[in-house]
Amino acid sequence: MPILWRPTMALGDATIDADHELLIDLINEIETTLHASGGKATLAASLDQLAVYGKEHFEREESLMRRIGYPGLAAHHQAHIELRAQLGTLRGKIESASLKDLPAKEAEGLAALLRHWLLDHVFREDMQFKPFLKG
Repeated sequence: MPILWRPTMALGDATIDADHELLIDLINEIETTLHASGGKATLAASLDQLAVYGKEHFEREESLMRRIGYPGLAAHHQAHIELRAQLGTLRGKIESASLKDLPAKEAEGLAALLRHWLLDHVFREDMQFKPFLKG
């Protein structure tokens, strides 16, 4: 089931909110490819796109946090480093496996990791700096 953007997910910064919407779209695309066995090359390209866009988003987000004086910036930056490492590990798993040979349990695990990557971080961690945007 795809993740759907809802207004309650918005932080109140148009650029960051647009980034989050696009990240949802990218993760939905990857999850669809995983379940449809759309091909290793397609999946790898989608993961690469997520990695590149995720890096750009993290940089924009951290820049915003610096501008608003968010006190949790250092911890948030570390969380971004860890998320990027997890994505790199995921990308490595895809490279070393054939999608045809990827068990359903493994595909579901990869999809769950991506959902965690987005939902737990973006909509739990990022929401912590929402009050600072208004202040």
